[in-house]
Amino acid sequence: MKYFQLLILSLLLLAGNTANAQRLQVACDANKTAPPTNTWHWPEGTLVKVQLIRGMFKPSEQAVIREVMSEWNDLSEQLATGIKYEFAGEIDEARDDFGQLTLTRIEIMKGTNNKFFAYFFPTRRADGLLRSAVITIDFNTTDTAALKSFVAHEIAHGMGLFDCKSCKSKSTIMRGFPGVNQGNGLVAPSACDVSTVKALFEQERTALRFSNHQPINNPRAASKTDETSPASHSLQ
Repeated sequence: MKYFQLLILSLLLLAGNTANAQRLQVACDANKTAPPTNTWHWPEGTLVKVQLIRGMFKPSEQAVIREVMSEWNDLSEQLATGIKYEFAGEIDEARDDFGQLTLTRIEIMKGTNNKFFAYFFPTRRADGLLRSAVITIDFNTTDTAALKSFVAHEIAHGMGLFDCKSCKSKSTIMRGFPGVNQGNGLVAPSACDVSTVKALFEQERTALRFSNHQPINNPRAASKTDETSPASHSLQ
């Protein structure tokens, strides 16, 4: 009798594990449920110091930003990118040293008819990868969930993800936003976002093994004089 009980229990556990595995297997289709990748991101192994322009974010908003950083750090560790976001407090003006990420606010919507609610301004090295960046959030983005969605989206650009207007709702953090104070339905990267970042870095590692170029995880690969002009990036 005990044998049959154990057998039934084993079958139930197996069925449960199979169901869980199936739920974890996500079909990611480019530009449908998975975002495209950009041509720049933080080099592997970069310690990104995140700074806020003084007085632009309330303590509760700073907590949201740090929460997003922590979530990306967890994913980065799982994907072995070596990229880590470290909160560096408030500063008076943006810095352009390697690995500096500054968040600020501007009146993006004032006097305009566009639907751009945030911007990511990257400064790139000679090899095309990120040197530093500035993220701007509109002053009217005050809802906590909306702010988290925006920040998670913008930091994702630094991990190599690009906007995906054609992607299905809630399939990626890289979807556009319906309003200046409205999130896109997600407050963290989706499974397809994680899969895309993983594939991007694995592809680059493979390419490096077959090239004689300077490894991208070396911050000294480009000096300040090698940087390119900042490029604006917006989302809608």
